[in-house]
Amino acid sequence: MGEAEACLTLAAAHVPPTFTDQFEHAEELARLALADAAARHYRAAIALDPQQPAAFNNLGLALAARGQTEQAEQAFGAALVLAPDIAEIHANLGDVLRRRRAWEPAVERFQGATRLKPDWPEAWNNLGVSLRPLDRLNEAAAAFERATVLRPTFAEAHYNLGNALAAAGRREDAARHFQRAVEIDPHHAESAYSLGMLATDVAAAERWYARALDARPDFAEALTARTFNRLKACDWAAAEPLAERLRDWIDRRPEAAIAPFNVVQIFDDPALQQRAARQWVTNRIMPWVRGRGPLVDSAIASRPDRLRIGYLSADFREHAVGRMIAAALAAHDRHRFHITAYSLGPDDGSTVRRTVEQGADVFCEASALGATDLAHRIAADGIHILVDLNGHTEHSRSEALALRCAPVQASYLGYPGTMGAPWIDCILTDATLTPAALQPFFDEALLPVPNGYLVDHRPAAVAVPARSALGLPEDGIVFCCFNAAYKIRPDVFAAWMRILARSPGSVLWLLGSNDGAVTSLQAAARDAGIAPDRLRFAPSVAYEAHSARIAAADLFLDTWTYSAGATAAQTLAAGVPLLAFPGRGYAARMSAAVLGALGIPELIAGDAGQYEERAVALAADAERLADLRARLRSSVAVSPLFDANAGARRLEAAYEAAWRQRSAAAAGT
Repeated sequence: MGEAEACLTLAAAHVPPTFTDQFEHAEELARLALADAAARHYRAAIALDPQQPAAFNNLGLALAARGQTEQAEQAFGAALVLAPDIAEIHANLGDVLRRRRAWEPAVERFQGATRLKPDWPEAWNNLGVSLRPLDRLNEAAAAFERATVLRPTFAEAHYNLGNALAAAGRREDAARHFQRAVEIDPHHAESAYSLGMLATDVAAAERWYARALDARPDFAEALTARTFNRLKACDWAAAEPLAERLRDWIDRRPEAAIAPFNVVQIFDDPALQQRAARQWVTNRIMPWVRGRGPLVDSAIASRPDRLRIGYLSADFREHAVGRMIAAALAAHDRHRFHITAYSLGPDDGSTVRRTVEQGADVFCEASALGATDLAHRIAADGIHILVDLNGHTEHSRSEALALRCAPVQASYLGYPGTMGAPWIDCILTDATLTPAALQPFFDEALLPVPNGYLVDHRPAAVAVPARSALGLPEDGIVFCCFNAAYKIRPDVFAAWMRILARSPGSVLWLLGSNDGAVTSLQAAARDAGIAPDRLRFAPSVAYEAHSARIAAADLFLDTWTYSAGATAAQTLAAGVPLLAFPGRGYAARMSAAVLGALGIPELIAGDAGQYEERAVALAADAERLADLRARLRSSVAVSPLFDANAGARRLEAAYEAAWRQRSAAAAGT
């Protein structure tokens, strides 16, 4: 017991048993932040006069300070019964409801506070904060805007308004409010981080992320984003210590909740990826789910005549996932399967979007639905197997799956790793992508898709642009890699430079994804003794134009910390051999899985040295390379990998297996 509390306790022994004296004594204890003792005396005051709303309200504040939110909610509720016209009581009750993630009741209370006290900026801000998890973006933005009008220097409200506007796709308006927040408070780390996320070039993003971390050194999101940003710029010297710090946070600070997809992108370490995913689920999703039971019973009796399959994705658009799933979705056997597509992303008017809309039995535009409403919709639709094509990526609705809205819930295609979540039953994969040795690092059952996990479309014949038109030499070997710049790591690049050094007249054709990466890679080539002009950079073009120009290359050199996935399928479909060296995890083994499905195992190297030797040997043997290209074209022409109907059958076989496994588990066999 502290000296101040001891003195007040001694004084309390002589306090007459009146409401006023007990209440004033409790107030003094509360001012000294002695919440436990204050709560005892507020209760004593209430026992003497239970008709005083201030005593119930202040008891609620003391209990909330101790983290006793349920008891605090009861106290504020009692105060509200006695004094329903006091805005502060509404707001205090809203605060504890918000802390308990009871968003809808919290909204009602903050609405009451703003109705009674319309010039209270904090109440408007808290109303907006409570509306956001319900995905009521327009209402949230209006509440935040009202707070900024009432108090133009309210940095937190400007930040919150920026977030709501960014979520609604209004990036420029969002940036303006984030900028205003850092003008008001130069140390507002969250706004600096958000400006980095909105930055259009890696240099500007780096400045904002650095500022965010200077302001708040324990800011996990900013550290993750800064690490990834340095990798995007191929600034490996700066990225390495940041990555090690990030790894240490995952190992030693499980409460930090590092975004799992960034961990997959940065580290080829299945155990680390699993830890990060589990921590994210524990810290970011489970608190939202806690106390809310499953919406459906996962017990299964027998197979219905038609299995109802639900596909959940933000990428039913011009996107790698959308392109790969659209045709197969439309090709499902409608006598045995009923297909519902739940779209969480924007309508970009693309052919992919129209194919999904027309190919599904039911197309549900779900982007405006909150996680709870989405989960109830899926459960009401009677979906038997829900296929999550997002995982821990942008616009995901993991909370909906956490409510168990379908008897079987599967992860597929969009997320290259474990979800680390107890509500995902299985992941659709294949033996090359996820060999049995990886099962301990997946919380889902590994469910193989026969003859390859990817489904892509067979390309139409197109005219290949002349090399000169693409800025490439007409003679000599053109190596290429069209992976994103963050996948290029020092060991990969060093191998590429040795390959160029041993292959006279060759060039390496890369994506010119950002100026920072181009500058860094040219400097790294120069340091390796390779003339920078032997690196050629391709500008961004539409998917079809890129598919046509790929065929101008001779050999694709894949990365191995994070390999090509959809890019591998696109490259091989264009008739260009791809040399892979599979790494440890799912994301590092995607191109090898595609090569295995095509039946070209000699393009899968066993180690980095073999990768380098095979690249040099192929570059020096034009006849062998031509033969390989011919074999590849023949394989693509007949492979089920590029046949949407065959792809649909493969997926259906996996769904049947998933249903049988769940049925057996439900029967206890």
